Amino acid sequence: MDQINATFGPKLSKSHALRYFTSKKGSWIMWNHHLLYQMTVSEAVGGANDLVLENIDKYANPREGLQTALLTRYNPHRTDDPRQAAELAHFAQLADPGSTKDTSKVAVAAVSSTGTWNGTRQRGALLRVAKAVNASSVVGQAT
Repeated sequence: MDQINATFGPKLSKSHALRYFTSKKGSWIMWNHHLLYQMTVSEAVGGANDLVLENIDKYANPREGLQTALLTRYNPHRTDDPRQAAELAHFAQLADPGSTKDTSKVAVAAVSSTGTWNGTRQRGALLRVAKAVNASSVVGQAT
């Protein structure tokens, strides 16, 4: 299997790899996916793990002080670059407010006026729903 990967695996020149490594992470990309992308490029070049760590540190978006926080957590004396890059990507995923979706918003149902429903039927349906909600809240208070 290793011989097949060596023969038919992706090959990149150092200049192409440097262009991929120095590209900024888009705000729509999760940090874990960005780390996997960087590791794949690293393997295609031939194991430039130090470039993965440098990209996670220095080319992060500088908004919200995230780049400064990553640079302060960087330890140049560690020898396990891939593990440190994974730890920094995990920290960035937790610390980056733009990378997580806000799931605390309340879902609101909207009723459209298209289709076979007319205004009177819609108002009647909405009134029935409102009465049911009010009745359930009154029952909940009585118990």
